[in-house]
Amino acid sequence: MKISKVIILQAVLVLLIAIPVLAGFPDVPENHEYKTAIEFVQGEGIVNGYGDGTYRPANTITRAEFTKIIVNSRYPKEEIDTCGDFPFPDVDEANAFANFICLAYEKGVVSGYTDGTYRPNETISFGAISKIIANAFSMDSDLGLQTEDHKFKPFVVSLQEKAAIPLTIETIDSLINRGEMAEIVYRIMNNITDKETKIYENLISQSVTPTPEPTTVPECSTDTYNCSSFTSQIAAQELFEFCFIQTGIDIHRLDGDNNGIACESQF
Repeated sequence: MKISKVIILQAVLVLLIAIPVLAGFPDVPENHEYKTAIEFVQGEGIVNGYGDGTYRPANTITRAEFTKIIVNSRYPKEEIDTCGDFPFPDVDEANAFANFICLAYEKGVVSGYTDGTYRPNETISFGAISKIIANAFSMDSDLGLQTEDHKFKPFVVSLQEKAAIPLTIETIDSLINRGEMAEIVYRIMNNITDKETKIYENLISQSVTPTPEPTTVPECSTDTYNCSSFTSQIAAQELFEFCFIQTGIDIHRLDGDNNGIACESQF
């Protein structure tokens, strides 16, 4: 009986030793809002962190890095390693991300730019990653929502419907960081739909910059203005001074007594 217990105990110890334990990242504390998501993508082998052992959750991501993350989350290593078609002139076989970009292109996940390039080292916005994710996870995006001014709307709405847009993402044009990336992938891969999510209207309303009112430049030419053209002496004075600087003379004859005050008898 004692021998059996010893054997069982030894077997349990062997199993415990054999189970790999993933070390956390020193720059992802217990209270980090995306800690669970970051540990998930690490555990799934989707990301590994940096050589110094850190994760750097606030770092932005390049197009190549994000492509690698999505490909790792969707396709087996064997398929990635054997991809040999390199369709972009700025991503050759020697590029560390070449196979990931190759497979993403082959699967219709990415298409590159209209000039034929991929621009792997450019940082990537939330709008752009929403399209890649929607393609990679075969989401049923309604392309009828797409317009020239809202090209990413179908894909953002797809992520919205999955409750997969972290609240820290401010606009469609916001650059995605490594923490947010982990959270998005974590929610989608685990079908987590009960977390708070941003919606398209929140993101686009902050992305649109109001067009400023055009500024009218006064015309400093003869007979363009007279004192009756103005509703206040201040407005007349501003134009008088502006044109005097431009021409060196009182071209509109607004200062009749040459005392430097425009249209003083009019108001």
